[in-house]
Amino acid sequence: MNGPAPESAAERDREGILFTPGEPSTSGQAPQRDREGILFTPGEPSTSGQAPQRDREGIPFTPGEPSTSEQAPQRDHAGAPLVPEKPSASGRLAGRVALISGGASGMGAAHARAFVAEGARVVLGDIAAEAGAKLAAELGEHAAYVHLDVTKAADWAAAVTRTVDLFGKLDVLVNNAGVLDGGELGTYTEEQWQRVLSINLTGPFLGLTAARDALVAARPAAVINISSAAGLQGVAGMHAYTASKFGLRGLTKSAALELAPHGVRVNSVHPGGILTPMIGAPVGATADRDANTLTRLGVAEEVSGMVVFLASAESSYCTGSEFVVDGGMTAG
Repeated sequence: MNGPAPESAAERDREGILFTPGEPSTSGQAPQRDREGILFTPGEPSTSGQAPQRDREGIPFTPGEPSTSEQAPQRDHAGAPLVPEKPSASGRLAGRVALISGGASGMGAAHARAFVAEGARVVLGDIAAEAGAKLAAELGEHAAYVHLDVTKAADWAAAVTRTVDLFGKLDVLVNNAGVLDGGELGTYTEEQWQRVLSINLTGPFLGLTAARDALVAARPAAVINISSAAGLQGVAGMHAYTASKFGLRGLTKSAALELAPHGVRVNSVHPGGILTPMIGAPVGATADRDANTLTRLGVAEEVSGMVVFLASAESSYCTGSEFVVDGGMTAG
């Protein structure tokens, strides 16, 4: 009998259509599918052109062309994307130009090193010419020294001009220069009082005055005033120092309010006891950073991290604020 083969003797192609082995199926031949599931005949391109390859995110791409995800991310054993480690010097201050008063030693020198390591160019303003020139030479072409007596308006004007002439702009001012002096009421002299205030408070005022136009021209810009834990709480016998640091905290706020519309942020940093020559510590003195912060002194580099943050775009919404680095001294 020449009737159709029984279904049990028939095979089906990949579309499910019956055909007799040795003869083409009614659909021509058993089709194959590309990786997108689209039917195609071997030897001919599929309707999608060719079977696509996929990147590690599962997105189709044509070999030789980038995927829509640009490149396949690497993943850990759990399938989570791996984030490449950032280099230690991440360039957080790349393109920034800073003028740091009191930059030849102590915290100022630590700030300068940290700034250059993060990509900034720095001018060290100080009355210590030898130490300033030595540090500038150590830091290389991205640093320079300029004589700066912070109590003299003319020195400030010259320092700002020198900075702009050297590096093209000024967009970070660090008012770091300061002195520590104390004595009991009745013995502490007016001369001592005036000297401390002239350096610790009038100095930053003169710096802001001299740098104001350059900072506005280079906006967004930042000013970091180095106050003290003594600008948050009283210290017996340290009358001029405490008054100057409270005053600098206040100057920070008034300047922040005035300069915010001009793209200049102003903040104050309040260190606790830091191992620097100002408190009689030898150069290079260190501390165990794993020890109880309430029972140890800090090191300058622990403050520099905060200063870098305030100079960078990371702190773009911070102005008129106090940033405390005191190991918990003022906590209670």
